[in-house]
Amino acid sequence: MSFYSEYMVDADNIKNSFRLVKNDMMKLQEEIFSVGNMQKEILKELKKLNIEELKLEQKVDAVSKRKPRTKIVTKTITKRPKRLYVAAKEGTKFHIEKCPYAKNIKPRGKVKFKSQTAALKKGLKPCNCVK
Repeated sequence: MSFYSEYMVDADNIKNSFRLVKNDMMKLQEEIFSVGNMQKEILKELKKLNIEELKLEQKVDAVSKRKPRTKIVTKTITKRPKRLYVAAKEGTKFHIEKCPYAKNIKPRGKVKFKSQTAALKKGLKPCNCVK
């Protein structure tokens, strides 16, 4: 081989190497551009998420500043007036004092009870006026 042919082979090898390097550089440049585009998209999404996070924080603050809703339940207890129950000494039923049957009982034959249970213990049955 002559010097010139060796030089041409080397020159062809160098040209081929440069062409390969150039192709590799172009591929790398495309990948860098695509990575840059993905990075821009990611940054856009992060901005959206930050805005949403701020909105949620504002809502949480607004809710936490509200006064809690509480219901005040008042229970009124009404005392029933004490009822007196009456029965005839020889009778089988007991009545409340305002019952028409109780009013017919004569005072000397009237027995008074403070509660229904006391009258029931004596063996008396309740009249329909006793609820």
